[in-house]
Amino acid sequence: MNRLFEKSHKYYVDLGYLYLPLLFDSDIEKQAQLLEEFRFDEIESLKRKELKENMLLKDSGILYVRSVNLDSLLENFRSFDTENIPGIRKDVLKSYSKDSVFRNLKQIKTLQCIIIGVMPFFIKKNKRIERKRFTENDIIGIIKEHVDITSEYNKKADEYLDYKPLEKILKEFEEKDLSIEYPKCGIIESNSLKKWVFREIRKVIIDSEKEKIKTMIHEKQDYIEKNREYIATLLFLRDNPKLEIDGFGFFKDKSNYCAYVRTGEYVLSDFDRTLYKFPDCRVGVFVVDKKITNPFVIDNYKHPFLDYHQSGGNICIRSSPLSKRSNAENIIESLNTGINTLFYGYTNRNDFAGYHKLAKKQFIENMISRDDKRIKSGELEIKNDLFI
Repeated sequence: MNRLFEKSHKYYVDLGYLYLPLLFDSDIEKQAQLLEEFRFDEIESLKRKELKENMLLKDSGILYVRSVNLDSLLENFRSFDTENIPGIRKDVLKSYSKDSVFRNLKQIKTLQCIIIGVMPFFIKKNKRIERKRFTENDIIGIIKEHVDITSEYNKKADEYLDYKPLEKILKEFEEKDLSIEYPKCGIIESNSLKKWVFREIRKVIIDSEKEKIKTMIHEKQDYIEKNREYIATLLFLRDNPKLEIDGFGFFKDKSNYCAYVRTGEYVLSDFDRTLYKFPDCRVGVFVVDKKITNPFVIDNYKHPFLDYHQSGGNICIRSSPLSKRSNAENIIESLNTGINTLFYGYTNRNDFAGYHKLAKKQFIENMISRDDKRIKSGELEIKNDLFI
């Protein structure tokens, strides 16, 4: 996209389209001769409205081919210019507010999904609780048993829920004239085109921010219906993104959250009934750009379904990469897929889908006797014994 602005190129603007100069081609030249060579002034432009489907225009002996609608140029520039747009957006918003009213709710919503949607499933599972449903207040109460949430977060909750600054900015945005001022019909040089794009893109950004602000106001209004303690807890965990309760936890790595579940110690049986004990590990998934990754083992670990003995190893699963949307149901499914693969994937001698067999030297130190008292007492469970 930025190549349009390079050097001193000349383009042509006509009836909302940008035309690019066409390299000489004899066949195209013959076809172009069939076109009338118009005088490019406003009067002739009005006469040519019925011919706006023409792909070629000619001016001063140079052919121009229609390339892109100017509205599309602005929209695509906003989408693809990752170098300039963030700075322009920041500058636009800074002129309206120096506060943190534009803080994105994405992190809070991700936390809410992990804590309220995912954590109760695994806490109940690990504690073997038969109760059908935890309320949000139950979850907040459990969290407060494990972390000390200071009183300052009650004040932060009140500030966070105040959407009046957003309403003020929205009103200012809605009062602005955001109609696009198009370049005049005729030749336009690359530097002039760049100035036009960078001027008008601010209007496009403001228009899109209006919708985001409306969404933020509605979401904050929804949060008001919950008690302040609930919001204070979410804000505390946003600022202190690390928690583990009863074998389920999460942490934040850079800008992405990782939800994980501990396996606890367990035993696998080889095809010859030899037993191998595996230590506890954490199976996790990352939430990245509204998607979730395939399950992986966070810790330094070795297992038949891990290619290498290292931390962060992806678990070999039969399905293709999940890359599902990051809702609670999909996070639970992905974590269970990872855990079940470690527990029950080693089952079929003739259709083994892992990386390594247990009989390899690297697993000798994992061997354990069937007479071990922890196995006999049920403290250590042989996960795949019924499937071998």
